[in-house]
Amino acid sequence: MEAFQELTGFQGGNLEAVFKRLNGEHEEAAGRANKVSERIDSIEKVPADLFSESETEIAAVSDRELRRQSWQMLASAKKQQAALVRKTLAVEARMKLVIRTFHDKVIFLKHNLNARAIASLRTTSVDLDQEVADLVTEIEASVREADAFIATLQAE
Repeated sequence: MEAFQELTGFQGGNLEAVFKRLNGEHEEAAGRANKVSERIDSIEKVPADLFSESETEIAAVSDRELRRQSWQMLASAKKQQAALVRKTLAVEARMKLVIRTFHDKVIFLKHNLNARAIASLRTTSVDLDQEVADLVTEIEASVREADAFIATLQAE
C-alpha cells in the first residue's frame, strides 16, 4: 500500500486511519495472546514435571501410611490440575476465536482500502498509466528472463 501511495498519491483517508489503528491493535493483541498460550502450555508442562518428581519420591517413602497419604494428595493435585488445564484450554480456544475474528475484520478493512486504492487509478493521469505500462513491460521481461533461466536449470 505504501508503494502504491507513493506511485499514485492515493490517500486512504479515514478508512486507512482506522485500518492502521486496528491493525496495530490486532498485532498487539495477537502478541499478547501468544504469550497467554505460552503460559497455558507451562500450566501443563511444569506440573507434569513436578508430578513425575513426586511419584519418584513417594515410591521411596518407607512408611506405608505416609506413602498412601502422599499418593492421595498427588492424585488430588493431578485432578485439580487437569480441571485447571481444561478450563484454561477452553479460555484459550475462545481467545483464539476472538483473535481470528479480529484478524478477519482487519483484513476486510485492508481489502476495502485496497479496492478503493485500485479504484482511484481511474482518476490518475495519463503519465501514471504510462508508468504502469512501462513497469508491466519490465516485469514481463524479467519473468521471461526468469523462465529462460529456470528452463536451463531443468535441462541440466
